[in-house]
Amino acid sequence: MKMLGFKVLIIVFISSTLVACMSEIAEVRKITPKSGNFKSELSSAYRDFALYEADQMYDWFDARKFARKALSAYKNQTTPPEDPDNWNLLPTDREVVKDAHVRLNEILSNSSYSLYPYKAASAQVSFDCWLEQLEEGWQLDHIAECKKKFDLAIQSFEELKETNKEISTSITSVVSESLKRKEICIKEGKISDKKSLFTLHFPHGLAGLSDEVQSTLDNSINYIDSGKAYTIMVSGHTDRSGSDDLNLNLSFQRAYNVWQYLIGLGASPKNIWISAHGELSAKFSIRDGQREERDRRAIVEIKLMEGDGIKNKVKCEDYAVNGVE
Repeated sequence: MKMLGFKVLIIVFISSTLVACMSEIAEVRKITPKSGNFKSELSSAYRDFALYEADQMYDWFDARKFARKALSAYKNQTTPPEDPDNWNLLPTDREVVKDAHVRLNEILSNSSYSLYPYKAASAQVSFDCWLEQLEEGWQLDHIAECKKKFDLAIQSFEELKETNKEISTSITSVVSESLKRKEICIKEGKISDKKSLFTLHFPHGLAGLSDEVQSTLDNSINYIDSGKAYTIMVSGHTDRSGSDDLNLNLSFQRAYNVWQYLIGLGASPKNIWISAHGELSAKFSIRDGQREERDRRAIVEIKLMEGDGIKNKVKCEDYAVNGVE
């Protein structure tokens, strides 16, 4: 009788645990995270991973773990990557994974990761997948696939970091040289009253150019008279949601994406000045943390130069080349 009672307790425990697992997995099936920011992308990636573990691998316990993380991110809660110390790994695997964990946390501790939410979410969930597969230790192809996805995501971040350094150096050089030439050019010419202003709007947390923004830029480039020197000012802005550092980086990325698109349309990169204001120039966001579509913008101002400076292009060529205002 005692043995029978013990078996009944075990069955009840297992059944209740499975019911809890199935409940959270059922809940995660219902969520539809929107793309665009890190936590949403993280929720979506964890959701797919949890359902894969449940539906394809029948691993209810790990499916429940990652379903919880999907729900946590979906509720806008901080959801960190797994700690290797909490997983049963071989000593050789643990050493490699802990090094990778450090690299991942270095990226996630820098606010610039939010500019590339899909890549950041992919890096974190691939890392967790790698840990989970290493602990199981028998599906070598799955281990290799998770590690490959993690390595590619980390590599892309490192490449982006180097690219941003090169951009910053290039912009600093152009601005510095422009300031040296400003006095000469202003003496030889004057800014025309003829100018055009374009305001471009962005979704929350994003810096990519929508079809509507691209169409506006396509039209704006036609404003430039090829017979005159010109300068284009591009300024990036955000609303007051998010941290100061995040908003400054996001506003820079918006301005840079516009800069890059204008160059693709034929504008000279040395004719364009870009600036990033973050949330400092928010006009409609009243309180800290407030989302406001009208403040999520990049402003493009095109100015033409006329007068003596155009007649004497030798002396004022640097104005057109470097885009001094």
